Amino acid sequence: MALQDHAMAVACIVLMVFWGGWVSYKILAAIFKDRFTGVEYLSLASSAWLFPVFFWAFLVVLCAALLGWNAAKALATILILASVWFLFQGRPDVLFSFDSMLLAAFLVASLGWSLAFLQKALLPSYFDSAWHYSIIKQIQGGQVPLTGEYYHLGYHLVSAALASYFIVPVTDVMLVLGQVTLAILPLTFFFPIRFLTRSNSAAFFVVLLAGLGFHMPSHLVDWGKYPALLSLVSIQFVLNILLLVREKEFRRQAAWLAGLGMWLSFFMHTRSIIFFTSFLGAWLIASAWNQFSSLPRYGTPGALLLTLAAELFNANQSAVLQPLLTGYLRSDLWILGLVLSLAVLAFKVYPRSFFLLLCFLALLLLGMLIPVNLPAYGPLTLLDRPYVQGLIYIPLSLIGGLGHAGLIQELCRFFPDWKRLPAFLGLLLWGFVLLNANLHHEFHPSPCCQLANRDDMAAYAWMDKNLPPHARVLIASSGLNVTSFETSDARTGVDGGIWLTPLIARRTVLAWQALDFDQSKTHPQLCRQGVDYLYVGSMPQSFDSARLDLQQKLYQPVFSLPLAKVYRVTGCN
Repeated sequence: MALQDHAMAVACIVLMVFWGGWVSYKILAAIFKDRFTGVEYLSLASSAWLFPVFFWAFLVVLCAALLGWNAAKALATILILASVWFLFQGRPDVLFSFDSMLLAAFLVASLGWSLAFLQKALLPSYFDSAWHYSIIKQIQGGQVPLTGEYYHLGYHLVSAALASYFIVPVTDVMLVLGQVTLAILPLTFFFPIRFLTRSNSAAFFVVLLAGLGFHMPSHLVDWGKYPALLSLVSIQFVLNILLLVREKEFRRQAAWLAGLGMWLSFFMHTRSIIFFTSFLGAWLIASAWNQFSSLPRYGTPGALLLTLAAELFNANQSAVLQPLLTGYLRSDLWILGLVLSLAVLAFKVYPRSFFLLLCFLALLLLGMLIPVNLPAYGPLTLLDRPYVQGLIYIPLSLIGGLGHAGLIQELCRFFPDWKRLPAFLGLLLWGFVLLNANLHHEFHPSPCCQLANRDDMAAYAWMDKNLPPHARVLIASSGLNVTSFETSDARTGVDGGIWLTPLIARRTVLAWQALDFDQSKTHPQLCRQGVDYLYVGSMPQSFDSARLDLQQKLYQPVFSLPLAKVYRVTGCN
């Protein structure tokens, strides 16, 4: 059903992503030559596919702004065709090893369960998606803003280029691109664990752990955090490439590629610069820690764990930050227990890498607690809670992979004659992750964040046909806080009304906090605000239609379905 409803978008986006991955593979193979195996190149390319796709999209949108979309589509076709000769140079058979095919099989399976999300998704989730949709439509219309609120421009450029070139709805591009990105992201974890441990078993385990172990990053699409999700691709590429900086032969190339990856990630999501600053800070601390004598060397991780505990306790005391803990404890408790168990072996066998990841985790959490004051946005923190919640799975997955490799090494050391024991325990861990995914992983949109349903879609069609273009519609709203220092003034829509402006170009007014339809002053306020209609959706924070039905002289129902209603405000002079 998902493929049937979104077949064109799925086919086009999957082909473009594979094209980007293949171009990336050819470039990386030309740079690093025989340094890596085919499966390592496959993992690297899966973290680099965004580079060709982004630069293609950038040139296409730029051409559209200057010469129009017909010229841009011609350029897009030329760019793709001109790259074909490059794609088939060299030895394509390098990827056709057993390990590569196994990783590719995981990708096919990952695409299957990721695209299952589309079966119950009519529109992208949450209020952020409506905002992203509006920006993409503006870019399609020839506007390419470079300042102000458009600080996730990279995602919007890619989506606008794909939607315009393949002539598919923007909502389909948003939905499908998000799920295809989720399907590919786990493959990017194979390279760092394989590079650090030389264990294919541990590398495949971390792919499974990153793909199915945690509620993140899948839950990012429930929040409409598509730019953050896309930035994870380039973030993972940078983390992979930074491993090569220590190799003299490739240090210069790795530094250039890492810098390019940081730039692209910043273009996708501005706060990724804080991610890289935290990681590089952790790298420096871990390098210094490695030079310590034995006593402080083994005492420092304990102090770091106390720091982490203090940060988590602080977050738990904040109503804004508390969902970070509850999200992982509610959905990922089993996997957290597994990772904590493996962390002991990760520290024993790979102490420096483990300490780096632990320090990095502490710095990420610290980013939620450090206040900043930006003139355009007011008081914030370096990192907001949803972004940190979406990032934490990276160090946790890598720690799990290191622990798996440590477990294998320790078993081989203590039981050298039991040749099949490591494989058996490895399969047991894989089975544990799969069982947890079956019980706790969500493969469909979360009810918390699906603001629009089929009744809403019917309401949009009716309103587009029957409401005058200048009509102002009041929609339900609530306070928005994602950092502990924000003011309570910011508000956002909480139901299907958030899509009225993007989809049918009707002006909306966000309901103010003290709005109560039972109060006598409410109706005069609505009249002064120029509100013509009220929209009632199905979410818990929507307006109470039962109260409105008791005042039909002031609020006349003009459209009614069980999950979507429209009222006309009457009695205004």
